[in-house]
Amino acid sequence: MVAATGWTAVGMGAAYFGVTAWLGPQFHLGGWVAIAAVGGGLFPLAAGMQNIYIATMRRAELEMRYGLVSMVFNLLLILPLAFLGAIAVAIGASVAQALSAWYVLRLVRRRIRPDIPNYFRQMPLLRATLAAGVTVLLELVARPLVRAGPIGLLECVPPALVGLVLYALTVVGPRRAKNTLSWWLRQRGAHPAEAAAE
Repeated sequence: MVAATGWTAVGMGAAYFGVTAWLGPQFHLGGWVAIAAVGGGLFPLAAGMQNIYIATMRRAELEMRYGLVSMVFNLLLILPLAFLGAIAVAIGASVAQALSAWYVLRLVRRRIRPDIPNYFRQMPLLRATLAAGVTVLLELVARPLVRAGPIGLLECVPPALVGLVLYALTVVGPRRAKNTLSWWLRQRGAHPAEAAAE
């Protein structure tokens, strides 16, 4: 969840810029929809962990219940918002995903294991917000240099990578990140034939 929260936050920070660079500034609505869609994508990941656990415990009835409740949340939140436009629908879908993830967590805690970790509490939201803010700021600075078309989409990646590295450093800490990188480099150096094959 820590990793998923980070790449979701950074993805939300870069989504608008990537879409409008790729498709053109006239597709700004698609950029806003992309932000909501990327944000909503975090919650199926969270719920997916619970679904795997439910399947492992052979509790298909709970998986079916989650699927039905998820469908109801989507219908209740998306259909009425369809009259307000695409952004409202995307936000409604994201909220429905969040409610479904909360429901399946509660379901697992009530029916299988009350001590299962709460993934909502494992999201470092302050650090994710900082990373998203840095990504947006760097995207704004780079915006005049970004070309149109698919190449422009690729040129929006470096600012997002900076945001992601910042997030990783704040979550893991510089010393642990340095030690992990050193360990990884030593592992690659210890097996030159494998490194060359890669």
